[in-house]
Amino acid sequence: MDRRVASLVTMAALAVTLCSTARADVVGPDPTNCPAGSTPSACHGGPYCRPTLCADSSSCTNGTTCQEVRWCIGQISCAGRWPFDAARPQQDTVEGSCEGSATCSKGTCKTVKVCTMEASAADRGCSCAMASANDVDRASGWTMLIVALVIWRRTRGR
Repeated sequence: MDRRVASLVTMAALAVTLCSTARADVVGPDPTNCPAGSTPSACHGGPYCRPTLCADSSSCTNGTTCQEVRWCIGQISCAGRWPFDAARPQQDTVEGSCEGSATCSKGTCKTVKVCTMEASAADRGCSCAMASANDVDRASGWTMLIVALVIWRRTRGR
C-alpha cells in the first residue's frame, strides 16, 4: 500500500473516531429504588416510578392488596425533546412520601390507592436516577481495530 493511501486511511479512521457518537431514539434504564406500590419505568423524559393504581384488591396480583398511601405525585413528559408534538403524553410519577405531612418538595401530595404488600410502603420515596452518560462507543473502537489490521496486513506483505 502506498504511503499516501495509508495516510488517508489513517486520517479517515481518526476522523471517524473523533466524531461525536450517534444519537439514537433510546430511553434509559428503569430506576432501581421505587417504593412498593409503584413500578420502575422509563420513557423519553427519563426514568420514573409509576404508581400501580388500583380500585380494589381484585385488580392486584402476586399477593398484593389495594391500599391507600399518601405520596407526592408529579408528572413527567414522555415526549422527549420533540418540540412539535401537539399532545405531550404525561405520566404520573412517585416523587416521595407525604405520609404525616401535606407538603412535597416536588409534586403534589395525594392519597392514591396502589397494589402493595406493605401498609408502610408510602414511607419510602422514589430514589430515581439517570444512567451514566459515559457509554462506550464500540463502533469507533472496532473501526480503528479493522483499519489498523488492514494497514498492518498491507505493510507486512511488502
